[in-house]
Order: sequence, then structure tokens, then C-alpha cells
Amino acid sequence: MAKFTKKNRLHGKERDKLLFAFCHALSSVKSPKEAALFVSDLLSEQEAEMLAKRLKIAELLIQGKTFDKIKNQLKTSFGTIARVSLWLQESGEGFKKIVKRIPEYKEKQFDPEKWQQLKYKYPMYHWPQLLLEEIVVNAPIRRQEKLKAMLNKMSQKTTLYKRLNKIIAETYKSK
Repeated sequence: MAKFTKKNRLHGKERDKLLFAFCHALSSVKSPKEAALFVSDLLSEQEAEMLAKRLKIAELLIQGKTFDKIKNQLKTSFGTIARVSLWLQESGEGFKKIVKRIPEYKEKQFDPEKWQQLKYKYPMYHWPQLLLEEIVVNAPIRRQEKLKAMLNKMSQKTTLYKRLNKIIAETYKSK
């Protein structure tokens, strides 16, 4: 994420208004699909991964995992882990509330056995792509059609989006 200099920082009421509007925008997201669209428009891939790692670090710290285990699992620095740990100690109310909701999602949507098979079969670098492909392949036809329409609307199609679009087209033909 970009660093701020004194020249490009807002102060006082203007800054507060922007942050309030941003928080309001976040709270208006109604579904994982909307959240994915918002995040993809708002953040670069690297920024999204960085924020996702911070959330996972918070979750693992709350579970009592050690810095070493977190560092090895998420391939992140001790500094990042320490920063998240400090945030959790000083306040961390937002992290704690969201982390409590994560298991609800996992229980409904996530198959741990299938994930374990993927995890050992493929290098970690490809996990996000493999998960998205698995979701697309196993989605009902109506959901695949919605995903295809969403992908067609995107102005910048990365390699991943092109691959997912191709998978949808192939599975749609076979059904």
C-alpha cells in the first residue's frame, strides 16, 4: 500500500468524513460476491493478500499459535505478526469480532478434507487459483452463468480471470 507524505495527507474533518464514508461503504456489502467485487476494484492483488494475511494472523494469534508457526504457515515476517499482535493487545475489537465470524463461514462453505488433498498435491503459490477453479467447476449452472456475466463486465481481465472464464465455458458445454 502507498505511503503517505505530508503533502498528500488529509487532516481533521475532511479525513474523518472520508473514513466514515469508507466504513459505511464496507458495511453496505451484502454478500461474498459483492465483497469480492469491491475488494478487486479497491485493492491490488498484493494489497488484498496482505490484508487477508493480517486477518489470518489475528485469527491464529487468538487461537494461541506461536509467532514461528504463523511465520512458517503464512510466509510473513515477524514484524507483521508483532504488529498484528500489538493491535490485538491494544484494542483489536474489530479483529476479534470478525475472527469470531470466520468459523461460521468455514463450517458452511469449506470442506477441510478436500482442502488437505489440494494442499499436498499443489504448491502453495497456486492455492488461490485452485480454490477459485474448484468453486467455478462445482457451482450450479445458474451461479456459473452469473460468474460468467460478472467476468465479462470486468474491464481488466488478468490471466486468472481468463482461465476462470474458460473453465466456466467448458463446464457449461459439458452439462
